[in-house]
Amino acid sequence: VFFEPIFELQDMLIYRSFDMPLKYIRQINESSVDYCKNILSESHDNISEQISRLRTSLRYIENKMNLIDEYYYLLENPYKKCEMAKVKILPWKLTNYILELYSNLPHKCYYSLIFKAPYTSFSEGLILPYHFSNGDSSPIWSYDESAETTHIAFLLKSLYADGNQSDIGTHIENIHKQGLSTGTIICKYLTSGTENNVKYDYFKAIAEVF
Repeated sequence: VFFEPIFELQDMLIYRSFDMPLKYIRQINESSVDYCKNILSESHDNISEQISRLRTSLRYIENKMNLIDEYYYLLENPYKKCEMAKVKILPWKLTNYILELYSNLPHKCYYSLIFKAPYTSFSEGLILPYHFSNGDSSPIWSYDESAETTHIAFLLKSLYADGNQSDIGTHIENIHKQGLSTGTIICKYLTSGTENNVKYDYFKAIAEVF
């Protein structure tokens, strides 16, 4: 008899740890085994759903932190050689497929800018893994496994939500001063932030050089 209240108290503490309503806790301790099982099954399903949402949130946060780490690396190490990932780029347009990819797979799909000579304009796109479906679009750029191309990376800065106001010209000039010519430049969105009360977007720019 002595141990039963201890067991019940232990159960109550566990139930409260996952925010089970007090009325359910009282009912569990005063109801049939069948009722107890039903309440616990419902709690199990709710917790499983919360865990799934938390895992998604955690993955999103970790990805954002990794992108910010890329920002700092590029800030300190401009124009270093890098590998081009095996990806493709679909045109940025508000189709259901594009929105679904961007919303549900933020750790795999990235907003991007694509510059080509003479670098006075750009195209907007969505970077996604090479093996993903194209949906109802044709890629505007795709990884070419047979191409023997050298790439370098740098941090591109543009006014917030305005890719026309970027420092792409400065970077092109700096690269050309190294005796290199430039081809297509793929810019993956990393993060946004303010400098001197002005908000900017920051991209990892990967330039084809030769």
